[in-house]
Amino acid sequence: MVDMLSFDADDAGYVTELADYVAVPSVSRDAARETMLAAADWLVANASSYGITQVSYGGYQWTAGLGETSWQAEPGPTPGRIVAS
Repeated sequence: MVDMLSFDADDAGYVTELADYVAVPSVSRDAARETMLAAADWLVANASSYGITQVSYGGYQWTAGLGETSWQAEPGPTPGRIVAS
């Protein structure tokens, strides 16, 4: 099995960042579009810390290396969930 997330257990910053993300209501239940966008934006802002290279939501995709504001239209269906990889 591949480790998807690795961190130093003594890193308080990691725990704080993760707690900030989990506090976004969209993580645990259906949420308003604005809340989902906030969660997607959090993932983009913290992508390098967690090895995230792509985030998709609402018909748009962000790819690492293009900048935090470089959301591109994504072809195909537009699921109501956030996908990060």
